Amino acid sequence: MVKSMIRILLFFLIIFFACEDKSRVWDNPYDPRSDRSLWTPDSLKARQKSPDKIELSWQRKGREFDGFRIDKSTDGEIWKDSVAVLGNYDSKWTDTLDMKLVVSEYLSNGSVEYFYRLYAFADTNQSDKVKIKFQPLVPGPPKPVNIISVSYTHLPTKKLTVDWNKLTQGSFKSYHLYTTVENSTDTSIVSINDIDVTLYHYTVFDPSKSNKYWILVEDSTGLKTIGKSMNNSIDDPPSKGKLDTVRYKQGKFQFSWNQFSISDFLYYEIEDSNDLNNSWNSVKIIDNQNQINTEISINNDIENTYRLIVSDVWGQKSISDYRTASSYSKIVRMDELSEIGDTVTIMNTGPKLKFYHLIHKDVNGVNAYGYFPFWIQGGEKIFSFIKDNTGFIIDDDGGNPSIIKGVEIESIAFSSDEKTAVFAGVDHNIYTVDLKDDLQIKRKLTTINNNEWYGDPEFVNIDGTKDSLIMYWQDKFQSNNNIGEANIYWMDPFGNLVKQLTKAINGERLLMPRMSPDGEKILYYKEDDGLYVMNPSDEVGVPVTTTSSNVKVLPENNKYFRNISWAPNSERAVFWTYKNNTYFLYLFERSIGKARLLQSGARFGSWYDNSTVTYRSESANKMYMINVTSNTIGDPILIHDSPWADLQPR
Repeated sequence: MVKSMIRILLFFLIIFFACEDKSRVWDNPYDPRSDRSLWTPDSLKARQKSPDKIELSWQRKGREFDGFRIDKSTDGEIWKDSVAVLGNYDSKWTDTLDMKLVVSEYLSNGSVEYFYRLYAFADTNQSDKVKIKFQPLVPGPPKPVNIISVSYTHLPTKKLTVDWNKLTQGSFKSYHLYTTVENSTDTSIVSINDIDVTLYHYTVFDPSKSNKYWILVEDSTGLKTIGKSMNNSIDDPPSKGKLDTVRYKQGKFQFSWNQFSISDFLYYEIEDSNDLNNSWNSVKIIDNQNQINTEISINNDIENTYRLIVSDVWGQKSISDYRTASSYSKIVRMDELSEIGDTVTIMNTGPKLKFYHLIHKDVNGVNAYGYFPFWIQGGEKIFSFIKDNTGFIIDDDGGNPSIIKGVEIESIAFSSDEKTAVFAGVDHNIYTVDLKDDLQIKRKLTTINNNEWYGDPEFVNIDGTKDSLIMYWQDKFQSNNNIGEANIYWMDPFGNLVKQLTKAINGERLLMPRMSPDGEKILYYKEDDGLYVMNPSDEVGVPVTTTSSNVKVLPENNKYFRNISWAPNSERAVFWTYKNNTYFLYLFERSIGKARLLQSGARFGSWYDNSTVTYRSESANKMYMINVTSNTIGDPILIHDSPWADLQPR
């Protein structure tokens, strides 16, 4: 009976609850039987909040539950679950994109799409899932970064500076600096990860070539843009130098050249060659840009060719035309010995460099024919007599031929440095002339009267002072019949402090006075009598006789070329006489006060050095030199087979 009652009660309960389910709302998210639509999120939207952020938003529905989950897919089929787990009351979520992946996918597929699905969850229960598809905007490449300038300098060190504009829009990762040298392979120089660094100093470059520089800018997505390039200015090599002169003087070659004003100067270099077959050797480097001359020691009798190299700091060079140089003595000569003059020829005596300078016009193109040209100023210049003017002066290389205008010369002598001369003109007055700068008559020292003549002036050294006085002879006639005496005088270089040294009597004419370089002896010619020697303090000299026959000798008084010439050391003098239609060259020995025959048929003797006499052989019509000592006389050596030649001093 009891069991029957239990069965009846269960039946009624089942009927009761069956009738109740049909009428209630099942909205409990935790109830597996709940209506999921009642707590499924609604109005799901997506927007691009920024280039790398997508914002999802929705409306919440239903009773309390645990929260929301978001899944993500790139194709709508394969999902990545629970990319986000949110709270019960959250209604927004932002997806931060990896823009590199966005760009990579865009570049691979041509488009980018993202799928999102959103649902609520309560314990293990889930609401229905809502989906949305979104196509994000794909960023474009960064704006180009252009080169602003390319410059280089060598101060204080060598560097090239590349400057570019700063990236002002878009994301940034790196500036990449590249270069290409004259269309060669592109070369990466540096990558810079600081957006504010917009210049780079580069030390490995060659400004003699066209180097192109550019910036490849890369943003954070990996997109890259190449900006406008710029080339460096090409550094030109130094302009071609000019080696103006190479002169030989006193055991040295002296060089001069034009100055360069380039800003990247490094050095001048002198190179030499003795064969011109591309065999050049560096002989001197000068790193002073303002220096325009130098010298190098050289042995005698050397012939070389020289050129000037101008080098800049970048290793570029210019090469001048070459110049030949010789440490052989030059010869100045004339091919015809005539008082109307002839072309002056300067020639080298070396065996290889056969060069000539023929001078018959001055710098202004005026005809200028010299007579008796000879070396002065240590071989740096040539002086020549010239008809109707004071003289003709020429540089040792034939340059700057200049006529010294003024009264014509009868006799001339030179100061110790041979930069000033004193001469007697055809008007029988005495003048000084500048041979260094002005090349003109400096002053007239005498003024003749009807009964006065002056001749044979020369600078003399007295008491160790060089060129302190000028010695000369002066005719003083007692009346206008030209009867009177000629005495020897001296005066200061300004024509003052005149002093008479001799006392000629009975019409004596004491001419051609020649003071020894040490200032202790005077040789002079007593007209129609002979050669005499005296001390400067004496009033009368003693005759000079020959060693062989003890007879007097009569030096010839010659216009232009001064007869009687002392050796530089004052130990001897050379002079010539003319007798029986023959010239005789004599050597005066101071130590014995006598003269010995040096050469027959010879005249125009002068000293090349203390032991060498040059002269002209009248019979051979050639110029020779001969070595002499107190005991010996050497064999004649030919200077040149011209009627007149003078050998340049060493």
